Amino acid sequence: MIQPLQDRLLVELLPDPPRAITLTDAEKYRYFKVVATGPKVYEVKRGDIVALPGVGSTDPDHVIPEGQFVREGDVGFIIRF
Repeated sequence: MIQPLQDRLLVELLPDPPRAITLTDAEKYRYFKVVATGPKVYEVKRGDIVALPGVGSTDPDHVIPEGQFVREGDVGFIIRF
């Protein structure tokens, strides 16, 4: 298993936005499932659905087969069911 460091999250892209919530600006966000969290992540938990503004990172250093790494501070909001 990959363990993110510091305040980073390992997330995997969800192909479709969650249907439990309707947003007027939904097209401005991409939705991800949190696979793992670093030791300095305080708000987000493994299994949460998070929204990140914009198109997300496409830098090869941040994208791996298991998902991609983002910082907790980049998360726009959390969706918990």
